[in-house]
Amino acid sequence: MATMVSKYKYNPTDFASMPFICEDLTEFYHAHEQHRLTKTKNTRFELERLGRNLFFTVKHRVVEGRLTPMQAEEIYDYLEELMDD
Repeated sequence: MATMVSKYKYNPTDFASMPFICEDLTEFYHAHEQHRLTKTKNTRFELERLGRNLFFTVKHRVVEGRLTPMQAEEIYDYLEELMDD
């Protein structure tokens, strides 16, 4: 996987102890970089797909009590901003 060019608010390794968030966030950021570079329908579709996966992963961590609802809302808002780029 390519090195991420942009600086992001949430570092995937900060979530290494939470199942799937680290991986999903890394994949989402990679897709975001790809979409920023090419702006195709395919890269947009992939970004949205990975965003939905990440949404549900975060939701599951809230249910488990690993993230607070407020933390989840902050993450959701940030991801939405990135997707609107």
